[in-house]
Amino acid sequence: MPTTNKSPIRTSFLLAAAALSLIQVEAANITVSSGTTAIGSGGSSTTAADIVTVNGGTLEVTSSSTIGGLAGSGGQVSAGFQSSSYGDVTLTINVAAGASHVYNGIILPNSWDGNSVNIFGITKTGLGTQELAGNSTGYVTSPSKKPTIIVNAGLLKMSGSWGFDTYVDYNNAISVNSGGTMQIARNWDYGSGNAFNQLSHNANTMTVSGGTLRFSAVNQNSGRSFTVGGGGATLSVDETVNFNSTGTIAGSTAGNLTLEGASINATLTNAVGGTGTWSASSKLIKNGSGTWTVAGVTSAIASGVEVVQGKLVLTANS
Repeated sequence: MPTTNKSPIRTSFLLAAAALSLIQVEAANITVSSGTTAIGSGGSSTTAADIVTVNGGTLEVTSSSTIGGLAGSGGQVSAGFQSSSYGDVTLTINVAAGASHVYNGIILPNSWDGNSVNIFGITKTGLGTQELAGNSTGYVTSPSKKPTIIVNAGLLKMSGSWGFDTYVDYNNAISVNSGGTMQIARNWDYGSGNAFNQLSHNANTMTVSGGTLRFSAVNQNSGRSFTVGGGGATLSVDETVNFNSTGTIAGSTAGNLTLEGASINATLTNAVGGTGTWSASSKLIKNGSGTWTVAGVTSAIASGVEVVQGKLVLTANS
């Protein structure tokens, strides 16, 4: 019978190496339960492999950083101790495919007292899901100081309230780009405590270029507007949601507008193509099993209308 050479020294070395590897993986993650923990300049460095959990205390982001997910049940996240020794920061959340994280605490996108020393922005990357379920607070008084939310890949679910205010014009405050989806699971109309708090209804505050706005969980009756970028924009409404928009959808270049989802009660009360700059190749596309009702399509949508699936009702000639 063949024998196997089992070296006690080699076996011990392999076990020790495996244990060290596990310790290193665990140490990469950061948990904040009380007090203050800093990441970035002067604090812990992070990578896309690091999951940050905030259950209490404060996570201070002292310079732009990347993490693999933001989780936790409380506490708060803010930028650079609101000290002029630091600057504005962007937290890139790069969630791996198949992973999902939920943060229920407070995010301070700018100074809570109106002084607006440092602004906190979020960029979502990676194919996984990040949910922001808590209430973000803060106000800004300087036009040069504005927080941003950018979705470049995967899903960012907004079930909480993001602390935008109306003291300044938040041009391009929200961008949803190709490969990205922003799921809005809270009222997105103007108003304190809503998904975007008191962010202006103006179309220049939000641009969708190749990405998707998905509406779920709550009915929507809103005058919020947005801009369709060069990559086009998709509006998707879940089956159980009644969606009524009195806002305008502004064109900016050659993008198409796609309406989809399973809802049978989704309505645009303004004609598509009536605002902004559309190109000769722009068109309105209806996809998905549901029904969309639209108050007409103007001649600016030069390539017309394409119904791929479901039902499209045009209530007026434009």
